[in-house]
Amino acid sequence: MAMSQDQISRLLSSMTMGAKAKAAGLPAAKTVEERRTLAYIDSQNTARATPTADAQAATYKGGVIAYGGAPKTLAESGLAADGFVFDDSQIAAVQKLIHGRHVALIGQAGTGKTTMVKHALASLIYGGEGIEKPLGIRQLSGNQGSSIGICAFTGIASQVVKDTLPPWLAGSCKTIHQLLEYKPADPNGGDDDKPGMFIPTRNAMNKLDHDLLIFDEASMLGLDLWHNVVDALRPHTRIILIGDLNQLKPVADATMFAYALSAGIDEKDGWSIAELTTIHRQKEPAANAIVDAATAILNGQRPTFDDPKSPNWRVMGYELSPKASTAHDQILQVVQVLGKIPTPGDEGKMIFDPYKDLLLTAGNGEDINDSASFVQQVPLNGSLSRLIEPPTEEHPLYIIEAGRAEPKRFAVGHRVMATKNESPDTKDRVTNGLTGRITAIRDNPNWNGNKSMFGTEKEVLAFRANQAKAAMQQTVNLDAFSLASIDTSKFKAVDKDEEKQSSHIIDVKFKNGAERTYRTSAEVAGIQLAYAITVHKAQGSQADTVIVVVHQAVKRQLNREWLYTAVTRAKKRLVILYTPMGLSTASARQQIFGANLREKVNRYRAVMEQGNTIVRLRARDLTVDYYDSEDYDDAAE
Repeated sequence: MAMSQDQISRLLSSMTMGAKAKAAGLPAAKTVEERRTLAYIDSQNTARATPTADAQAATYKGGVIAYGGAPKTLAESGLAADGFVFDDSQIAAVQKLIHGRHVALIGQAGTGKTTMVKHALASLIYGGEGIEKPLGIRQLSGNQGSSIGICAFTGIASQVVKDTLPPWLAGSCKTIHQLLEYKPADPNGGDDDKPGMFIPTRNAMNKLDHDLLIFDEASMLGLDLWHNVVDALRPHTRIILIGDLNQLKPVADATMFAYALSAGIDEKDGWSIAELTTIHRQKEPAANAIVDAATAILNGQRPTFDDPKSPNWRVMGYELSPKASTAHDQILQVVQVLGKIPTPGDEGKMIFDPYKDLLLTAGNGEDINDSASFVQQVPLNGSLSRLIEPPTEEHPLYIIEAGRAEPKRFAVGHRVMATKNESPDTKDRVTNGLTGRITAIRDNPNWNGNKSMFGTEKEVLAFRANQAKAAMQQTVNLDAFSLASIDTSKFKAVDKDEEKQSSHIIDVKFKNGAERTYRTSAEVAGIQLAYAITVHKAQGSQADTVIVVVHQAVKRQLNREWLYTAVTRAKKRLVILYTPMGLSTASARQQIFGANLREKVNRYRAVMEQGNTIVRLRARDLTVDYYDSEDYDDAAE
């Protein structure tokens, strides 16, 4: 008969620390914190769901290896760090990751965060590092997947994590919304202007049953979403956060990462910090050059640029005109040139591929009346789309009605990005930030708007020119006529029912293989051109070549964390297009003050205390609270 939590608590309180460690199959701990961790793991593993008979039959040193496709030995797992020499900070970090209750793993690019987590997973699943009773990995009920979840905030970041792990762990990699199994609050949905709200179905009444949850790119994790995670946690679940204190914070919410670090530096609420401090030289020279550039930026210095005449350049700088409109044209020239230069040693691949690589900007630039918009996302996308995919008779540029949003200008072949999240239970889910290409555009037979206003650019241009000619009673110079001079915001269908349909149907194939057909105005409004994107949109993603625009026209948006996040998206080549004032501003201005971890955490803490925000950092349970009490510390002695 299973024991209640109260019975477990009474039993544990009567046991010595040595007895608890022996019962857990773990070595005796030397410190109060280690004893606390060992006893906690033992008690919470007792409270876990009992494995199935098949799971119990497939064991390895006491840990369950009963998850689809999981190798039964470490040698077959693809997780072993063979031949890797650990530095002191990495050794200490791995010990915390393996034995800690909740751990925040931090370190800048090149310190080996991914390698440390893989090594810790190897020990936690298969044993070793003093663990005689590992967690193992087992199949959970429902849609939860395996007992180890590896999560990220965005779909892009989740895919990057998936690519670094062996294929048998791919099913464990999810977005946080997929982990919590978000579903529409209203199964019937809302109207296009007020889409249905999604809520987590894994919650306090329907908890997750994972043994370990790992959150990558933790600096992107906001408080509201984190509290949804905490609501769904069981007390036995261990947490690992992987983050870089130097990266950008969430746009619309406070980052929970700051609160976890604040607790970890004082070792409260079961949290600790594992900090990686040594940057390692990589086999690939490009990684070293990009890490050197990122390190210089963190130190408030401008990065060193390679000689552009060298075929082996890795980090290149190109100075832009201070005038944003001129810089706009220079950016187009750089993209055009790099798109025609073959990559040394990689036949058939150009240095810059506009459909796979990244061009990053500081802001959106929607206000065309602001001269700074020339070096930002929206105007650059408009120009780049014409440069890279010039309209042809076969694939003309369409002007497409998209509800209250500005009309879209798309052609077949255009690179686009989703700006909304699909329901987490959707197959091949399309998430905010995922890119793809338009494969087809056709008239929407269910749209009843003014068909003279929306169609191919050539048709619409001719219609508007004739309108202008009739109004002015004079000949219009079509060569001087510009679509940009026409306000199209009022060219919409007039009936509410008609607003729900877009003027055209658009087919898109996304990077993850998903194929979508967009018919409604809201659906079409939810995709945008993606030849240039903001750094916030790119956070969590990577590309072989990254171009970063650092211009003084947007100096209010420039800072060290923004530039560091941008350059660390590059894997092989980095191109910084800059003005001297813009680059100096970005390198000098610091959002997160402090020369070391404690100083930065104290800065976070001061801001947090001003906000009077209540933050929950763990699942609470009577058994857990016992370990944080004075009675526990007395018993531990």
